[in-house]
Amino acid sequence: MSDIISMVTVSYGKNKNHLKFQGFIPLYDPNRLYEFDFIGTEVELNTHMEEATKKQLRKQLCDDFGYAPFDIIEVQRVFGNGKDYEVD
Repeated sequence: MSDIISMVTVSYGKNKNHLKFQGFIPLYDPNRLYEFDFIGTEVELNTHMEEATKKQLRKQLCDDFGYAPFDIIEVQRVFGNGKDYEVD
């Protein structure tokens, strides 16, 4: 069964090497906003997620945003009004 992760915001995290996303994972809890910390080679979040699923998400984020250091103007252009990611 596939999960949809709906990212709704993006900003710099600790520095230009980190992107902080907020998004929803409806299969987990449709009303909870989760936080995702992405550094290009890793993605961490404030809930448990299987490593294989995190790897799929990381690959999709890399495809969209590349690797650090990030250019926030380009990140926001690609992000637009939000992005959905499908993971298993």
